[in-house]
Amino acid sequence: MRGFDEVLDDLAEKWDNLNDVEQNAVATAMAGVRQRNQFLALMQNYDQYKESLESSRTSSGTADEKYAAVMDSIATSMQRIQTAWEGFTQKLQASGFVKGFFEAIAGVVENMNVILPVMVSFLSTILVKQLPALGAKIDDLFGQPIRKFGSEAKELFKGKKEGKTAADYYKESSEERLRKA
Repeated sequence: MRGFDEVLDDLAEKWDNLNDVEQNAVATAMAGVRQRNQFLALMQNYDQYKESLESSRTSSGTADEKYAAVMDSIATSMQRIQTAWEGFTQKLQASGFVKGFFEAIAGVVENMNVILPVMVSFLSTILVKQLPALGAKIDDLFGQPIRKFGSEAKELFKGKKEGKTAADYYKESSEERLRKA
């Protein structure tokens, strides 16, 4: 059985020798009533169709080649990274750095019962010596606002005992501030 493209090639060779009635009859037989016009357009532009088909065949090969080159480039780059990493880790292990690092960590963990009390004592000593200075700095930063808040809270509670509301207190406090300004 012949392929459809072979039938079209043979028909295209004879297409120009057919009259309009014969072309319409062949188009209707090949494509049906609904697709007849598309078939007529294909046969009238069959040379252009063949050129486009050939171009797509050759360009897909080019695209495949370019894709393969890109993938080869990526694979090569990844291989270089992997090789460099393996070389780095081998040199690192050979240097004894990794072994020394893990031995130091193991020593700290093994002696934690001795190190921890010494560290607590050391930090406590530093904290006791520095606590007054730290307290003074905290007082410098927050002392004034905290004292002011405390006195205002004291006045508010005093006013509550006298039957005043918080709104009354803030109204009096605002008026007093304005008089001072």
